[in-house]
Amino acid sequence: MIFSRLHSPRRFLSVSLSLPMYTIIIALVFLIHHAKSEELPIDYLTEESVVLITGAAGFLGSELALALHRTYKPKQIICVDRMTENPMTQKELAQFEFQRQRTFSVLQTLGSNGSFYRVDFRPMIPEYFDLGEVPVLDHIFRQHPDITHVVHLADPFPHAALQVIAREKDVPKAGMMEALMEQFLKVQRSGQRVPHFLYASSSEVYPSTSKNANPPFTETHTISTPSSLRGAAKLIDETLAKMYNDMHGIYSVGLRFFSVYGPWSAPGSPLFEMAERAVTGDAILWDEKWTDINDFVYIDDAIDAMMAAMQFRPSGGEKTPPVVFNVASGQGTSLQEIAAIMEKHFPHKKPLETHEMPVQEDPNPTTSFGSTERAEKFLGYIPRVPLEEGVVKLLAWHYDRAFPYGGGRQEIPDERASFVASHGIVSCPPSDKECLKGTPVFPCASECSHEVQCVDSFYDEIIGWTQALTKKCEVVLYTIDLSNSLESLPSAHLKIRSKSDSFVAGDCNVAFVSANSVLYKSISTQSSVSSFLGGSRTVQKNGEWILAPVKIPSSDGEPAHASERMLSLLPKLSPGLFFSKAKRAIYIDPDILLDNINKLLEEASMQPYNSDVEGRTAMLIGKGSPVDYFAQDYDYDNPQRQTLAPIETVVQNAAYRMVRIAVAGMLFDSGFSDLMDSRWMVHALQSDDSRLFRCDVFGEVVQWGGNTDRSALEFILGLHDMWSRVIAKESDDEPWWIGEDVVTVPEGHNASTRRRRLQEVPKEDENSAKEEDDEDEKEDTANDGEDRKGMQAEAVEQEEVNHEDVKRGESSEESDHNFDEDSDNEKVLTERDYSSYDTWMGVLSATSVKYFVRIVPSSEVGVVSLTD
Repeated sequence: MIFSRLHSPRRFLSVSLSLPMYTIIIALVFLIHHAKSEELPIDYLTEESVVLITGAAGFLGSELALALHRTYKPKQIICVDRMTENPMTQKELAQFEFQRQRTFSVLQTLGSNGSFYRVDFRPMIPEYFDLGEVPVLDHIFRQHPDITHVVHLADPFPHAALQVIAREKDVPKAGMMEALMEQFLKVQRSGQRVPHFLYASSSEVYPSTSKNANPPFTETHTISTPSSLRGAAKLIDETLAKMYNDMHGIYSVGLRFFSVYGPWSAPGSPLFEMAERAVTGDAILWDEKWTDINDFVYIDDAIDAMMAAMQFRPSGGEKTPPVVFNVASGQGTSLQEIAAIMEKHFPHKKPLETHEMPVQEDPNPTTSFGSTERAEKFLGYIPRVPLEEGVVKLLAWHYDRAFPYGGGRQEIPDERASFVASHGIVSCPPSDKECLKGTPVFPCASECSHEVQCVDSFYDEIIGWTQALTKKCEVVLYTIDLSNSLESLPSAHLKIRSKSDSFVAGDCNVAFVSANSVLYKSISTQSSVSSFLGGSRTVQKNGEWILAPVKIPSSDGEPAHASERMLSLLPKLSPGLFFSKAKRAIYIDPDILLDNINKLLEEASMQPYNSDVEGRTAMLIGKGSPVDYFAQDYDYDNPQRQTLAPIETVVQNAAYRMVRIAVAGMLFDSGFSDLMDSRWMVHALQSDDSRLFRCDVFGEVVQWGGNTDRSALEFILGLHDMWSRVIAKESDDEPWWIGEDVVTVPEGHNASTRRRRLQEVPKEDENSAKEEDDEDEKEDTANDGEDRKGMQAEAVEQEEVNHEDVKRGESSEESDHNFDEDSDNEKVLTERDYSSYDTWMGVLSATSVKYFVRIVPSSEVGVVSLTD
């Protein structure tokens, strides 16, 4: 129970309240004595504890790390997990993504008190051991000789259930349990104290039984035949623990977990899949053949049991015998009963034949649930979360994930669904990370925020102002400089050349500045803007920039807190609410100059050619370089003025490197160069797929609490592209946006070409026209060079662009090119090959239109920085 973890740090002692008064007095005297001597029992968790957790990216491991930090704040929590390596399928990627998100949540919470080793800690078996190699565990114990507790939750490898002795073909590794035990022997021989050891066993060590048997299972139950191969492997772990205790006196506590469920549980588990189906309404939840009775334990109860067991050692000194406990609810429940709870809140919408859940093959139902008597007696463990309450919390978490960033959840049609939603993030204080379960809380001014769960910011007063100002703008150009020392925007009065089209027409150039800045206070140029907020209102301008004043709370002339510095990125990464009517928004840093707005917008309206898929550009952004990465601004004359990066940034970049190594080069970004130059970018608005991508990026910034966006933007884009490639390959289609032969064409090229050809032939010849179209597209794809340019010219001919009338939100100057004549179109495309410098990266798309981020060198699109 969450409350007990926060307010009863030693819950296993709470049973003493029911004991006679003299026993309580003795216990109090004992505690006072230790308090005076500044010592606690050897296994107690304190702020001086150092905890090692294996399997820390898993469901139990990640939740335990977070709970330990909340409750005891140990000096150091060392996390070890192999994680899924080289994910190549959607299923593997989903597993890896859950591990990554759990890991990031742990690192974001622990900060400098946590460390993570993404490694298989099993050593090579002796006959294959390379001389000079230092085993991972040995290295960890040398780095942290003061480890006080070890919690072993890792499974040997993903396919451990397929064999009793967990070995992988051609991988000469020792087992995990024996590796840990041998490491404890090294510690013991060195004269140091062996850490308190807790390991995860399983309820699968108990035999399968029919309903006529007599559960609940007790720890003293005679085990002859485990119910699965995994159960047999766990029984071997228990046997090893007993053997090392008998021979070397190494003490251990084993926990036989029954089915643990809750938020962040493993994808593919029955309750996870049922909750997903219940929330999305995809299929019926259960099959009539699922009649087995199992014991389901909510995650909070399981974590309470683990923290109590980490501090349990019976009397008897260092050579006390090992002990095992059941972690159960003490009640048996079928999946049918759980499905009934879920359907009470989310009635299924589709018939039986549509569901894809695995069918129970065994015609004889079994019953398996455990006794909690021993755990209650020695650990004070009492499961406190009833099944229905736990299922509702599970549904609420899945519901929040099904509708991220506020999309689709404003109108909840059913009172029962509303009841479930009220148990999710709606019920959480914005600062309660435990309650939020890893869900970011956005500023209310962000297009990513939930109406029911957001935080106020200094943008709230200005957002209606910018919406009214730009309500007639198709394109908005904007910049941000919130420094109070700002005297003038560098781009306000400079141009690359005299004929540069640096701004858009009308009142569509917005600069977010501090209301306390020198510029805003001293500027005297004022102009009257008509049709603004229902009438005429005076605004202040700096050149072509209309100043949007932001009232920032500050103490020394700059944003006072890291969270406020992070907010300076809000309009940059999440402009949708500020410019709610615009189709595109162009962000530039204050020292960035544009040569031609029309050219930039043209570049932002392209797609990589595919004959079967319509594409769109979600974002156009500059390309970085290795020089940018290694050229640090270091003042060698005044080294004392240099400051180290914030710990959050250090941990964040280390986490990104860890993931890049795990996916073995599948991420486009190598981490050793700037993939992107984020000093300017063009956003496609009015698209939910584009919005969700921007929210993924901004959410990463919010979660890490950083004040820069480049690393988060590159990392999230790499994940989107990796998912896009895997999905394309599983659809029997190679990623067409990767490689040197990518053809760049205007958006809508495929659809417009087909429409024109169908209109040119009689109705009865439509089929033959389509066949000709397919053949032409195959020829186009096969050819390159002049054929590619010809296809691009043909595509641009379909664009109906009238540049005679300059619209609000278009270039403020006359365009350099006239697109009315077909010959001019072909001339423009012949002079420059769009594909010569393109880098395309896929964005996850929920519609038939595929979205991309296009990365181009800034110089090729007329973007110049005054600082370069």
